[in-house]
Amino acid sequence: MTSPSKDAIAQLKTCEVDGQTYREGQTYQPKNTRKTCVCTANYNATDDAAYCRTIDCGIEIHYQSDLVQNCAPVFPGNMRGCPIGFECPSEKTKVVRGLNIRNLTAQCVFGNSTLIVGDEVTVEDTCTKCTCNVPPFVTCMRKNSCDSTVQ
Repeated sequence: MTSPSKDAIAQLKTCEVDGQTYREGQTYQPKNTRKTCVCTANYNATDDAAYCRTIDCGIEIHYQSDLVQNCAPVFPGNMRGCPIGFECPSEKTKVVRGLNIRNLTAQCVFGNSTLIVGDEVTVEDTCTKCTCNVPPFVTCMRKNSCDSTVQ
C-alpha cells in the first residue's frame, strides 16, 4: 500500500474552524457546541447537520441513579463532550442565590433544592463551578487547570 502523494494531500479541501485548519476527512468539535463534525469538500463554514452529529453521551442510560437524585453533571472546562462525573448534594454543598435581574422563572433542581437561572451551587471541589444556566438541570464545569490551594 502506497501512501498518498504530497500533491494529493495538497489538493484536499481545508476547513477553517475556530482559528484551526482541518483537512478533508479530519474531525473537529466546533466551540460552544456539543457536536463532532467532519471536514468535507462541501464545507461551507457552518455546523451543517449533514456533516455534524450531536455528541450523545447516553446520560439517561449510564447515569440513571445520579439523575434520580437530581445530581449535576460535571463537564470538562471547555464544556464539550460528555460528563466526567456528577456532583450530588451533600452537607458541604450550598445554594448561592444569584441576582434574578431578568425576572426569570425557569428552574433547575439539585437534590431537594429548586434554583432559578443564575443561582449557583458551591461544592467541595473548588475547581468545579455549578450553576443553573439551562433548566431543568444544574450543570457543573471543572476548570482545565486549577490551583487547588486557592480557596
